[in-house]
Amino acid sequence: QDIICTVNLQHNCLDAKCRDLSMKHLWQEHIQTDRTMSIMEHQPSPEYFLNTWSIHNYQHIHSVLPEFL
Repeated sequence: QDIICTVNLQHNCLDAKCRDLSMKHLWQEHIQTDRTMSIMEHQPSPEYFLNTWSIHNYQHIHSVLPEFL
């Protein structure tokens, strides 16, 4: 009853200076492909991205954000 809406926050890898540890091959239907994906080492950070303009709960979120955002 106290929950008004949910939000999706994204970790800010650029400012946190996260780095690629390694690459791993992607699999499709039990077959290893030539496509690869980075394995990231995330660094602790209090900074996140919140997209307030393209979500369903914009009005609720906008009402609690500081004006400078």
